[in-house]
Amino acid sequence: LSPEDKDRMFRLNIDPDSIQWRRVLDVSDAALRNVIIGLGGKSDGTPRQSGYDITVASEIMAALAMCSDLADLRERMGRIIIGTSNPGGKQSKGAVDPI
Repeated sequence: LSPEDKDRMFRLNIDPDSIQWRRVLDVSDAALRNVIIGLGGKSDGTPRQSGYDITVASEIMAALAMCSDLADLRERMGRIIIGTSNPGGKQSKGAVDPI
């Protein structure tokens, strides 16, 4: 995460371990479904378990396929849940990074 991302997460009280936003690739490799990221230095982020999905299975692609116009896409993207705040409330993409 960039310093700006960390600052936003801190202000919204998002628990970094609750982030549900997985990376996507156009490669179907079963070995990448479950990985541990952030094992490098401090600039590589906090080590945590994550994984990769195929692009067509991502929630963003579903929103893109179902939207009727740009305004509809922005609304759908803003409702995607990316994690939870430390007290347990859900945080959407729109709260973290308004489109």
